[in-house]
Amino acid sequence: MYKKSAVFSYIFICCIIISGCQRRDLTYVTTNTNEYVSSNNNIETKNQIAIDSDTNNLDIEKVELVIENNINNVFEGNIGNQNICMAIYRDGEQLSASYITQNDDDGEIKLQGKIQLDNASFILHNENNNIIFSGTIKPDTKEGELLDGNFTNVEKSHFSLVYTHAIGNTYETRYSIPGTNTEDIEKFAKKIKEYIIENNKQDFAELIDYPINIKINEKKTIINSAEEFEKKYDDIINSDFKHVLSKAYTKYLDSNPTGIMLANGKIWINYINDKEGLRIFAINN
Repeated sequence: MYKKSAVFSYIFICCIIISGCQRRDLTYVTTNTNEYVSSNNNIETKNQIAIDSDTNNLDIEKVELVIENNINNVFEGNIGNQNICMAIYRDGEQLSASYITQNDDDGEIKLQGKIQLDNASFILHNENNNIIFSGTIKPDTKEGELLDGNFTNVEKSHFSLVYTHAIGNTYETRYSIPGTNTEDIEKFAKKIKEYIIENNKQDFAELIDYPINIKINEKKTIINSAEEFEKKYDDIINSDFKHVLSKAYTKYLDSNPTGIMLANGKIWINYINDKEGLRIFAINN
């Protein structure tokens, strides 16, 4: 009897141990990190992101709209402590992208990659495969439409990017503003930013289309000339406004039929005419 009791106890304990050790069923989706090999321009990986195998709850239509097909989708966010802005164009499963930092001298970093809609994952890498974004697409988060994952360039960091707007599909059609072109628009935006950072009041005042309505000390004021603007410059371009503009991106700018927005609409610019060219027509300070 003691032997039967001991055997029963042993079997009971084993069942508890086995049931406690069962893993949740996971499907592993291949993505790139700092451990990878390259073959025929296809990236393979040794590291993986675990995604719940139950994809029935995944809304593919919502995932598709985060990086919409045949549109240049713009995202802003950060890699670690560095802020970036990225434009991603999707053609089916293929992705082409580029990103910039808030430092205009850094230039654009070109990327290519793929999207997997069935598990909401994507991969982007540069030509040399030493800059890699691998992550997931997250619709309807508190922050907005989100791209989230790992960035690898020598070391691994976390990145998080939120959808902000769309731009034209090619460099030439980035902005649908008659009379001008992408190069001139982005050079003009960079000039505005530089003048504000340098506190170059005189040259900045010359970039404005007068008369212009400005808020000074919470009161709307009409400024009729560059000379008048320069005298009131410090009241208009205050320290908070300077800080925002110093962090502004000067590429992948949002626009609509009214004009082009710099620093999310703190400054609006448009093409006035052949004589005036591009000018600031609104300042929201």
